[in-house]
Amino acid sequence: MGGTGTLILTNSTITKNSASTSGGGLYIGGGATAIITSGSVTENESSSSSAGQDVLVNSSSTTGTGLFEMGDSSVIGKIYLTSGCYITILSTLTGTTPVATITPASYSTSTQVLTLSTDSTTTLENEYEKFSVTSQEDGTSGSVEWSIDSNGYLSSSSGN
Repeated sequence: MGGTGTLILTNSTITKNSASTSGGGLYIGGGATAIITSGSVTENESSSSSAGQDVLVNSSSTTGTGLFEMGDSSVIGKIYLTSGCYITILSTLTGTTPVATITPASYSTSTQVLTLSTDSTTTLENEYEKFSVTSQEDGTSGSVEWSIDSNGYLSSSSGN
C-alpha cells in the first residue's frame, strides 16, 4: 500500500501470505497509513528475512513516511521499520505479549520505534514493555540484545 491511502483494520486477521520482496502481510509505503485495532498480522513470509515478514513500514524522500498505528487487542508478528518510521500507540494494548517484534533499519539509542497518539488513552510507560526487538547481528561477536525504553527509543545493555 503506497501513496496517500489509509487502511483501517478492526477485528481482522492477515495471516499466511507471502511477498516476493518485503512486507509479507502488509507493506506500508511512504505516505500511506495503516491503523489496526483488535486484529492481527502474523505468520506471513517475505523473501527478505529482515524486511518485514509480517509488516514493513517504509519511508521515501519523495512520498514521505509510512505510518503504522495500533491499539486494543492488536498483535503483529514481525515488523520492520525503515529509517524515520515508528509505531504509534492509539490505546492500551491488550493483545498477547509481545504485541509486536520490531526490527529497526538501524540500531542506535537515538532510534525511536514507539510513540503515542496525541489522543491516546494510555502512556508509553504502560506499553513499551509489551514489545520486543530482534537481536542485532554485529558480524564479529555474535549478537547484541536490544529493548525499548519508556520513551520509545531503542536501548542496549551494551550501551550502543
